[in-house]
Amino acid sequence: MKSYLVLSITCIILAVLITGCTQQTTQIPPTSPPGTIDSGNLPAASTVSADSKLLLTNGIWSLQSIINKGNSVKLVPGTTITANFSAEGNINGNSGCNNYFTSYNVTENKISFGNAGSTMMFCGEPDGNMDQERIYLGILENSSTFSVTANELKVQDMDGKNQLVFAKYNPVILTGSWKLDSMNENNIVNETIKGTNITAIFESDGKVTGSSGCNRYFASFQVEGDKLEISQPGSTRMFCPEPDGVMAQESTYLGNLQNATKYSVKNTELTLLYPNGKATLFYTKI
Repeated sequence: MKSYLVLSITCIILAVLITGCTQQTTQIPPTSPPGTIDSGNLPAASTVSADSKLLLTNGIWSLQSIINKGNSVKLVPGTTITANFSAEGNINGNSGCNNYFTSYNVTENKISFGNAGSTMMFCGEPDGNMDQERIYLGILENSSTFSVTANELKVQDMDGKNQLVFAKYNPVILTGSWKLDSMNENNIVNETIKGTNITAIFESDGKVTGSSGCNRYFASFQVEGDKLEISQPGSTRMFCPEPDGVMAQESTYLGNLQNATKYSVKNTELTLLYPNGKATLFYTKI
């Protein structure tokens, strides 16, 4: 009888010990293999600042100066160089004569550009325009870093030295009513014929209308920065025998209007220009 009692007690003690060992084993947390990091403690990936990317792509930038071989060079008078960054990684603009386009990539403060493609126009005027364009596109393709604020963008080389300095581009408002004072015909600027009234009314919906001296005309227009594109004008079909030369003046005006590709506004004066930068139509605000 005693031997059975001893055996029973021994079995109970062994069962308790086994159960205790089993519970202790289930409480040990799993360990990661050597050389790994717990995913819950992984550092955040290093990416470009969201604020910097937003500033970079918010609006059009206008180049203020080129720093070439350590010297700051202002733009050739009469030229405008622009850069428009899209959120999708593309950039386009005007390099002073031609329109250009390429891709870009940013990480932290690093920036890189693809090889730029462009239109193939030659702009003999203003003097130095084509050399400036070549230098600009060459610097752009070899840039390494950038810094940006709401109103200024600086693009630097691999040593962190500024190469291109941009300001936020604020195109002058073209919309409004204008009266033609004079126009360029065969490099001769002539005032409008006395007794004629030529006007241009640029509407915010992209329409331009007015009087061409005898008839009423109408067209559509688009602007990008200081670039201007006007469709072929339509008009009424009256014939005005007086004053002398009014119909020839009208024909010249409508041709110049359609061929204008740039505009400039200073105070109350509007000037439309040809692709080569020559002024063709001169207006006053009314």
